[in-house]
Amino acid sequence: MKSWQIPVSWEMCGTVTVQANTLAEAMEIARDTDGKIPLPDDAYYVDGSWDLSYDDVEGIREIHNGGQPDEITEEKS
Repeated sequence: MKSWQIPVSWEMCGTVTVQANTLAEAMEIARDTDGKIPLPDDAYYVDGSWDLSYDDVEGIREIHNGGQPDEITEEKS
């Protein structure tokens, strides 16, 4: 049996503290379009968010597994 590298994704949630005069402004700052706010310390896995990053079998074979072929087994009759 072979080992395969499969790209997966999952979602985390948490809270961040931002300084602003209004809640709406704070929410806009928290969107963090510049990627400057550090990840939350109180992050938790979002149940049910685990998934494959993408479904392209041949792409995953080439990019993540060096083109490794499938193991061919004889079917038992």
